[in-house]
Parts: sequence; structure tokens; C-alpha cells
Amino acid sequence: MLQQIIIGSLVTMLSLVVSGLGFWAAEVVFTHRRRWLREPPHAGKLVLVVTGAGALVLAVVLAGVTIWTVALRWSGLFADWETAYYYALASYTTVGYGDVVVTGDRRILGAMAAANGFINIGLLTTLLIEGLGHVREGYRETVNGREG
Repeated sequence: MLQQIIIGSLVTMLSLVVSGLGFWAAEVVFTHRRRWLREPPHAGKLVLVVTGAGALVLAVVLAGVTIWTVALRWSGLFADWETAYYYALASYTTVGYGDVVVTGDRRILGAMAAANGFINIGLLTTLLIEGLGHVREGYRETVNGREG
């Protein structure tokens, strides 16, 4: 059990490093484009931010799932990559269909993948909110400036 927790923790930390790099990239974009994001027109920018942040979130989630897939295959839990990827994706997204299960002495790894996904999805939600916040602040400033 301890070995699974150690392996799961290391894989989770690697996944979180990838998320951190994604956050850093988004922060660079938000910082360098802050003025542009806040200037009118705003409608197209909202679509752009949602699409861009969504693409980044998807990339980070898929990277985390891929990291878990490699760890699960390395651990010898699955004989093929597709089953390992499917299991990692179902666990990471906390869907857990149950059609592919790990039994025996390494099943804690699946729960660790789910915990990692839960953490990452929560963190990545803040990324989307921050991006939208930049555009919405500019919109509110524009509306309030017109009213005042």
C-alpha cells in the first residue's frame, strides 16, 4: 500500500508540475494582453478567452491522463496502451465507469489518479474564471464609463 501511495504521489506531483506550467503560460498571456483584454469590443474576446482557456485546460488534462497512462503501464496493470489510457481518463475525470477495474494490490493507484484529476480540475477552473475576469472587468469599466 505504501508503495502505491508513493508512486501515486510522485505521478500526481508530476501532473501538477505540468498544470503549473500551463498556469504560468496562461498568466504570461493574461499579463501581456491585459490592456487588450480590457478594451472594447468585449464579446469576441469572451469567446476567445473561453476557447483558449478551454483548449489549455483540455491540453493539461490530457497531459495528466497521459502521465497516468504511462505510470499504469509501467506498473504492469494493463497489457495495452488503449485500456490504460481509457482507465486513466475515466479515473482522472472521476467518471469511473467500472467496466475496466484494477483489482488486487495496486488498486489504490486508480483512486490516486481520481484525486489528482479532482485537484487539477478545480485548479483549472480558476484559470478559466481568471481569464473571463479580465475581459469582464473591462466590460464593466466600459459600461460604467458610459453611464457616468
